[in-house]
Amino acid sequence: MTVTPIQIYAQDIESDVFNLLHVHIPSLGESATVDIKYMKKFDEPENYYKFEKDISGNILKYRILIQNNTVRFILYNFRGKIRELESSSFKYKLDEIVNVKSLGIPDVTYAKVVSIPIQTLASLSQAKLQQYERTAPKHELVGACHSRYFEELLGYIDLELIPNVEERPINLRRVSAPICECIRGIEENKKGMQIIQGWKNKIAEKCMNLINSTKEKIQLINSKEYENSSTTDKIQMLELLQKMEGELMTLAQNDLNTLDPVIN
Repeated sequence: MTVTPIQIYAQDIESDVFNLLHVHIPSLGESATVDIKYMKKFDEPENYYKFEKDISGNILKYRILIQNNTVRFILYNFRGKIRELESSSFKYKLDEIVNVKSLGIPDVTYAKVVSIPIQTLASLSQAKLQQYERTAPKHELVGACHSRYFEELLGYIDLELIPNVEERPINLRRVSAPICECIRGIEENKKGMQIIQGWKNKIAEKCMNLINSTKEKIQLINSKEYENSSTTDKIQMLELLQKMEGELMTLAQNDLNTLDPVIN
């Protein structure tokens, strides 16, 4: 049997509610089933060595043990003997920026995580678990996991794509992609934010140009040369100022307020 560490993709919904989204398992050429248990503070893995049958009547193969919202042990039922396997965990957060270059979407390297479906939860508090229901991806499915995984844990998350363009598009496309194809990290956040900062700079430039143009129009209205202008000209100037004010409000309220992901 391969000793390749099992890769686990998850989310902390609360400090003691663990959302298991996706798991890469060794290619063992057999059907595989899994369950997840939340261990108490001083609990031992041996207390979970008894493997029952799953809901389909098959003998359970894998058990993931969580403690303090961290994967502590992976138990594998190998011909009736329980083994502890190595694992590596990746936790994702809402509003962080991830690298999605592997999805092959033209002109897109980064995306913002806008929603993480609830898949399989674990917690010591049954009351908390009852507050949540399993949810599904919300958008068009793109990409696919290229590893072996548990079929009940597809691991798609919802993304807002950040295209590699100088100005923010009017509408940003949203898709749902396998979490394992979305690479997170400090550098990925930083590079994605550089694109967003460029968009913000463009918006700020537009705002400044509108402000300067408004000042010029106000100075013209207040000038002596404008005193003798016709009523029609004055009305047209006021309408122009109102239009410019509306453009400024749109830039400030709609564009700037939707650009800031939360980076942790």
